[in-house]
Amino acid sequence: MVSYIALSLFIGLFSFSLGPLSGYYDTGGRAGLALKDNFYTAGERLVYRALIENVVRIKSGKIEREGGNVYLVEGGEIARPRLILGKSLISLPFLGYPLIFLGKPVGLFSLAYLPAIFLLLKSIFSKFFKKN
Repeated sequence: MVSYIALSLFIGLFSFSLGPLSGYYDTGGRAGLALKDNFYTAGERLVYRALIENVVRIKSGKIEREGGNVYLVEGGEIARPRLILGKSLISLPFLGYPLIFLGKPVGLFSLAYLPAIFLLLKSIFSKFFKKN
């Protein structure tokens, strides 16, 4: 239980919102900071919420073109203004993958229980194979 709370706090460091500034980690493995703005231009990396497999997830992509009140993002996806977190200020590739992994039950198990099992086995084997 304690490890789950610590893990939630660790992941929460990357998914905060402080006024116009938001921390994020997306499905493409990026982690970074996004700044909310009223207008975005083609070529900027946009961070937005998208519905993927009936779950709302955060994605990022470069704006290909503007279309009225929506933005067409690379891959043909549409980003609506009310779902946009902002334009990416800092983007750290591959940092999002460990955060996504740690948010799953397998990641929690590997972070919390595998080191405990390793230490337990180490102490047991050190008693049986003690050097004189």
